[in-house]
Amino acid sequence: MSFTLTSSQAIVKKAGVYASATAIASGAILADFCDKAEGQICARTRWDWVAGIGSAHAQVVFALDDAVSDLAAMKVINYDMTGATKAEFQVRLDMLSDNSNKIIADLSKSDANKIRTVE
Repeated sequence: MSFTLTSSQAIVKKAGVYASATAIASGAILADFCDKAEGQICARTRWDWVAGIGSAHAQVVFALDDAVSDLAAMKVINYDMTGATKAEFQVRLDMLSDNSNKIIADLSKSDANKIRTVE
């Protein structure tokens, strides 16, 4: 399941400059965090996006990438919160949480995979 809906690079980029060097250098840690984030997206939206990603509209794939990388980056940040103030980490966590929650809410709608065309 690892890195089906996002990439390790997207996770590291969102985790930011204060992310633990140990966490971002470990493919195993990033894969674990990605698996958990992908599982959370599937559970919260009640859609198996991992198995069905091939049939998802491209714009939905972008949204999934955004949400999964947010959730996994939050886990990277929480892995080791040294190097910045608690307030700096909290702002970053809040922004990632807010963005992912909005995307998950939209994807939870039954027709989330149907992108309408402008007529």
